[in-house]
Amino acid sequence: MSACISRHGEFGVHDIDADYVCKLCHALDEDALIVELNRLRADVKALRARVGRIAEAHCKDVDDHGGTYGVCDECGWPYPCPTYVWATTERDSLSTWDPADDRTVQ
Repeated sequence: MSACISRHGEFGVHDIDADYVCKLCHALDEDALIVELNRLRADVKALRARVGRIAEAHCKDVDDHGGTYGVCDECGWPYPCPTYVWATTERDSLSTWDPADDRTVQ
């Protein structure tokens, strides 16, 4: 980002606010914005992997002969358990989540 030129014609260092805009000249700090975007993408990728591992852990209990009692191997709830449903349901990232939406009767 180039040097800041305030509305009064003074040169200086940009004073960037939380929205990545200089308080003096209102220039957008694109480099910092790209760094933040890449950090957020990495966070989302890590969270998706974590949710995937949670879903894999909450699988149907199957014995050596392929039989099952129909319960979750991890928590013992009837399969699919609430945790598996939570981890595998596609949700709108801008909506709120109510645990009652996924509640199952045990």
